[in-house]
Amino acid sequence: REAAAFFVTSFWNDYKAEVVLKGDVLKRVGSEQFVDMKNRYGPLKTLPATMLVAKNEEGLIVGCAGVEVALLNGNKIMPKTRNNFDQGYDLRALLANVAVDPSVR
Repeated sequence: REAAAFFVTSFWNDYKAEVVLKGDVLKRVGSEQFVDMKNRYGPLKTLPATMLVAKNEEGLIVGCAGVEVALLNGNKIMPKTRNNFDQGYDLRALLANVAVDPSVR
């Protein structure tokens, strides 16, 4: 949950973002992001994947990046379903959910 909260806050509060999430919207997006990360990097994942988390000296998250194996059909990322596995799509490394605290960039 901590990495998901960091990612959402860092991504949406970035200086380039056009919208800043607050209150209930921030909580909802954070919950949705947690579910996504749990599915991608948790114990029930279907292909190898991990979430890398960088912390500062105080133990606070200052960066994160997900690395996973994805199914690709050309340039399109395919859902990891049994049917798609049987299609013989390419397996490729995918970097996702990357966020870095602006103070440590």
